[in-house]
Amino acid sequence: MASLGTMLWSGASKKDYQFHVYPITERCPAEAGIYIFSKAEPNTTGGFTHHPIYIGKAIAFDDRFLNHHKGGCIEKNGANRICLMQVKTEAERTAIENDLLKRWPTKCNEVNNPVTPK
Repeated sequence: MASLGTMLWSGASKKDYQFHVYPITERCPAEAGIYIFSKAEPNTTGGFTHHPIYIGKAIAFDDRFLNHHKGGCIEKNGANRICLMQVKTEAERTAIENDLLKRWPTKCNEVNNPVTPK
């Protein structure tokens, strides 16, 4: 995989998590961890500002992305990067995912966009 670099995403706890950033078209490794689909846009400092579209966890990144259950929403909202952080245990993945979801509003996570019954 050809990484575009790394970036920090901070959780609600103020803890920073370092992610490797890849083009959304890159094939993902068979590793467990946290992922963030983001829309990267050029900023005035010559870098990129990332807007999180979907935050999730996976036992194996490669299996998780083949037919992602939120693929339509992710594509519709212009995601062009995938940020990956390897995390081995389920307990750690759950804690980090929850910390990030409490901090970052997303377009495609139900926790950020609750479905209201009709």
